[in-house]
Amino acid sequence: MAFANPKRVATDSREESSKLSSNPNETPPPAPSLDSRVKNVEKELLYVREALNQILRNQIYGPVEMAEIPLYYRGSSAVDHLLNIRHVSSVDEYRDRFEELTVELPHVAFDILESAFLHGLQRSLKDQVVRCRPVNLTDIVEIARLIESQI
Repeated sequence: MAFANPKRVATDSREESSKLSSNPNETPPPAPSLDSRVKNVEKELLYVREALNQILRNQIYGPVEMAEIPLYYRGSSAVDHLLNIRHVSSVDEYRDRFEELTVELPHVAFDILESAFLHGLQRSLKDQVVRCRPVNLTDIVEIARLIESQI
């Protein structure tokens, strides 16, 4: 086994550090544009939504069983309905429909149900509800009702 020459290693590290700190008055590179940052956030949101879909499917079918069923035989399930339900009329009607679907999914975790409920709310309402930092699904529904009544 050959050992590195300590003098050579020391000079190499000095050369690298001099390359990194060239001029203290030099301006840093410009920040990424707003469009590129928005695109990155959109990609992350799509990734999170897909992850949520996968988590819900795994909780209902289990990872092995779901993989064994071809996509064209699966049909639409309660999970698909839960993830695709949208708030279009009133918060109470949306909550009632959401509760009908959750009855079919008794073993889904509460935090996933909260995320799914928030995901289906109208965007302006969802943003206002999230700002209030609700603790559980009951808080989310109550805050959404209050905000809807003020609009």
